[in-house]
Formats: sequence, structure tokens, C-alpha cells
Amino acid sequence: MSTNLDVSNGLTAVAAGYGAINSNTTTNHTSVDTSTMLGVMFVYRVLVRTDGTYAVKLQHSPDNSTWADVAADQYVATGGTFSTTAVGVSQLGCTGVDRYVRVVTTSTSVTTGATVEVTAIGCDQLAS
Repeated sequence: MSTNLDVSNGLTAVAAGYGAINSNTTTNHTSVDTSTMLGVMFVYRVLVRTDGTYAVKLQHSPDNSTWADVAADQYVATGGTFSTTAVGVSQLGCTGVDRYVRVVTTSTSVTTGATVEVTAIGCDQLAS
């Protein structure tokens, strides 16, 4: 039996950051307004990497200016924060947080760095 499924119904994709990270620093990627979303998943892509370690986490804010780390029990299906030292794709998501959410990357041991891309995918309705 075949079922047609509209996987785009209820999903919103938002570009949340792209660029080179070429020093030991903390990068706050573009925040996403989740006021119409039930939850949000971020796709984190390391496109090119020559060196460095990149620790990735989520933060949330009620006003888009005062930020706090997302609590471990608010991460969904991904195990929460992670670190990467390779080219590839990872994901992390959360639910039950303040209105604004962003990805934060802390880079260490960097001399030339990496290029990363962050995309947010929000779910604005429950599956039926």
C-alpha cells in the first residue's frame, strides 16, 4: 500500500548562519524566532575543515538579547550538545524553550579553521 505524505506541510526552514571560523572564538549564529513553532531542529554542516575542534550547543532567549543555555532535558532526539573535528552533518533540536533559539559554536585549537552552515527547521503543527 502506498501513502502520499506531504513532508513539507508544517515545516519551515530558516538559514541561521554560514561562514568561516578561523580563530579560537565563540560564534553566535543567527537566532530563530520560534513563536509559531512547536519545536526546532538545527542542521549543522561542517563544509570544509583544516583544523580545530568545534563545540556546539543551543541557547534560548525571551527577548533576543539575554541568552541562556538550553537545559539537557529540553534537547530532543539528538543527545544535546556535541563537538566535532571533521567535515560532516550533525543535528540538534529542542522544544519547550523561550521564543528565540540560536546555535553557539566555540572553536579551539584553530589556526586556519572551518566553514560551517547552520539551517533551522521548525515544526509549526502536530502530525495528524
